[in-house]
Amino acid sequence: MSDLDKVTIRAVGILADATARNAGSGSMVHLKLLRAQTIASQPALDAAGNLFDRLPGPQRDGIRNDAETQAQEEVKNQAFDEVRDLYKGLGPIQKPVDKAAAARTLKANASERLWAENKPQAPEGPRKARVGFGT
Repeated sequence: MSDLDKVTIRAVGILADATARNAGSGSMVHLKLLRAQTIASQPALDAAGNLFDRLPGPQRDGIRNDAETQAQEEVKNQAFDEVRDLYKGLGPIQKPVDKAAAARTLKANASERLWAENKPQAPEGPRKARVGFGT
């Protein structure tokens, strides 16, 4: 049985990936982190942590920032997947209908249609041009 829970094992994997990108995939720290992730034991994690602590400060900071960014992306993706799975069986999501707004729209459309059908017609024939008032 493993000493580490699933979340810790995944966190070690994220740290291993970030270490590979920043220190190289052949670095001892990366290899020890992979081992700790694979066998999921606290002693292996402690050994990897001791090696990690020996890295120069700026390199550790770069690895930490990289690992935090990767972890945040994974959390976003996992949250999206969980929400998508919740709604998978519901079919397309529909917006609720505002009945009052729908009634106003129907009434406006009906009024426009009635006006268009019953619009007064202009008199036929040529129009006389008016030059001024009273002529």
